[in-house]
Amino acid sequence: MSRGESERQLFGSGLYEYAFIPVPQQQRKNSTGLFYVLAGYTSALSCLVLGAKLGAAMPFWQAVGACFVGDVMLIMLGAGMGILSARSGWSTAFLAREELGQAASVIFSLLIITCSIFWIGFNGKCFSSMLIAVFPEWRLPESVTSLIVIALWAASASGGWRTLEMASRVVVPCSLVLLFYTMFLLAKQMDGAAFLNAAPVNAPVTFAAASTAVIGNFIFGCIITPDTCRFARSSRSVVAVCSSGYALGLFLFNVCGVVLAKAGGFDDVTRCASALSLLVPLLLCSIFCLGTTQNINIYGGSLALQNIFRGTALEGNVSHRVSVYLIAGFASAIAVSGVTASLLSMVSYFSILMVPLPAMLFCEALFFRGRKKTPGFQMRAAAVWGTGSFVGYILLHSGVAAVPFWELLWTGLLYIWSDRLRLLQKI
Repeated sequence: MSRGESERQLFGSGLYEYAFIPVPQQQRKNSTGLFYVLAGYTSALSCLVLGAKLGAAMPFWQAVGACFVGDVMLIMLGAGMGILSARSGWSTAFLAREELGQAASVIFSLLIITCSIFWIGFNGKCFSSMLIAVFPEWRLPESVTSLIVIALWAASASGGWRTLEMASRVVVPCSLVLLFYTMFLLAKQMDGAAFLNAAPVNAPVTFAAASTAVIGNFIFGCIITPDTCRFARSSRSVVAVCSSGYALGLFLFNVCGVVLAKAGGFDDVTRCASALSLLVPLLLCSIFCLGTTQNINIYGGSLALQNIFRGTALEGNVSHRVSVYLIAGFASAIAVSGVTASLLSMVSYFSILMVPLPAMLFCEALFFRGRKKTPGFQMRAAAVWGTGSFVGYILLHSGVAAVPFWELLWTGLLYIWSDRLRLLQKI
């Protein structure tokens, strides 16, 4: 029996959620199930929170414009990564291994895990603060509540794709109904739409910084799109579900956050909802949103953890369920540590570190398809990754709009140029 056949027998049962092999064609899912999973992921509380911060710092239409520019790029990036995974069947971490080599892919996996545990911890803390605000008689402190919530998310994520899809089919319709109901109640309180012209209450944020924050807020989710889209049956299916599912979640929740800030007069969603007597429906909406979003964050982090185990004594000895609880444990520590406060600044740095990989993968698929990678080639890709991240850092501090877009373009051009230079050196 060949090594490939033995691996498929060992890892193809779903016990490891296909972390070590491409998802087999017979296990691919239909477009409807994939749409619900992606729409559930993008219906994120962080999008609502960020929208409120931008609405409190910018005129209404400028904030909406920044959200639109950022979300369009996120949809394009998510669809592109999804197409690559639908064709290959690989998760994000293993696509990185193919492109960067084992050592660099471990670093990238650590970055995925760091982002995962930050978002899980951040959202656990947000949910707990909202719960206590709505129910002041709640006896448990915020830290303990966060631990309980994260444990429940982990229990759901441990079931793999099956539970992700089941939860999303229930959560997505419920969260949308509750969000629209919240906006309906808000509209009844306001006398027309004049409140949308309310002056910013916080220090102004530039359009460049706002659009970069919107992209950074969910770029992690777009980059780990392969973790879900590897179950897609075709590239056409990916384009359809990413365009609709991501637009429904990202832009809608961003704009609703902006509206809440203009109506409530604060940059905090909870304070706005409290001032407008909308805490209960918004909390219920958040409960549904956070469930599916954090399920997939935990899911993606567990796949990255398995990539680190690849080639070690732990390979095959840690199931998907165990890796999920490991990620949840790290996230719990983040939630109770109090380091989740500076969202707008941290998401920008996350984005510039992660953008180069999609740029290189896109170039490989478009210009160098089918060629065999060598260790030297992978070292060159790692060097391009580092250079692209450095350029992104410089652009971020130069006040350029939509920094990840320019970083993506720069890294792609650098990747192509470095390949041509390598070929010239061989002549």
